[in-house]
Amino acid sequence: MIKDRPQLGLVQADAVALPFAPDSFDGVHLWAVLEHLEDDLMGLKEAWRVCRPHGIVTLQTAALPVLWSHHDEANLHKRRYIREQLASLLRNTQLIPIFLSYQNFFVFFQPW
Repeated sequence: MIKDRPQLGLVQADAVALPFAPDSFDGVHLWAVLEHLEDDLMGLKEAWRVCRPHGIVTLQTAALPVLWSHHDEANLHKRRYIREQLASLLRNTQLIPIFLSYQNFFVFFQPW
């Protein structure tokens, strides 16, 4: 065992009311979380609250409402985002977007 290594554990919590003190983490990662929240803005504000100054919040979320399908319903998604919508949401928090992009867009070029 490495000395002074923090003991990490698993915590189940509400994403809009995290049980952590402000400025607790160097990074907060919201991967496949935002699209499940009733209040996505509050989820982002909560991520910002627990992230240390100069920390980073990363997120990956469902994109393009035109792709809404039974998969979204089965996974209890509330929404899909377009880039501009997500940028606007981020502007309503104190998070500063560094990079916004679509991922896996090559599937659009597949012959069906």
